[in-house]
Amino acid sequence: EDYFEVEGPNGLELSFRTVPGADMEAAVKAHIAYLQDYFTEVKLGDQVETKINGMDAIILPAVAKDEDGGERDIGAGWFLISDSAIGELWYNVDNADQANKTAAIAVLNSLKKG
Repeated sequence: EDYFEVEGPNGLELSFRTVPGADMEAAVKAHIAYLQDYFTEVKLGDQVETKINGMDAIILPAVAKDEDGGERDIGAGWFLISDSAIGELWYNVDNADQANKTAAIAVLNSLKKG
């Protein structure tokens, strides 16, 4: 899937990639399909269109079960970084792990155009 992934010592997983094009809605749909392929009981939250650090962005929260039946909090963000590229970041953490959820959201909110 061409992701750059970082995993923390307590099970927090961060995945980054760029997606060609400028159609963020298509990128969101591809992410939802990915979640449905690799997780079960996927429950999507409300998609929010916003700006983060001056970039048009879409944020999509979700909760799902992993292959071991553990409940995971999954948050994703897409950022229009140019007319031909979208930055995608998503995290996956144990739903009960508030500290790592907070850390992942801080990373998502810190992204800037390079």
